[in-house]
Amino acid sequence: MATRKKQQVRRPFYLRQWREFMGTKAIDIAVALDIERESYYRLERNWWTISTGQQDIIAKTIGIKPSQLWFPPP
Repeated sequence: MATRKKQQVRRPFYLRQWREFMGTKAIDIAVALDIERESYYRLERNWWTISTGQQDIIAKTIGIKPSQLWFPPP
């Protein structure tokens, strides 16, 4: 009997949407994280690689609570 590989389901993460809604520029968050702007854009695309510490810095820079990143902006 063949076993199926369990697919991983990822919850949506609204980093780009919150950044744009709050009017924060990507370079501002990149500076806060001490990375290049292109590396920040990579984090936006691959958000599951963001650590809890980075998530806190990003949320503080945007001006929201870290838990809000899991829900879409109004």
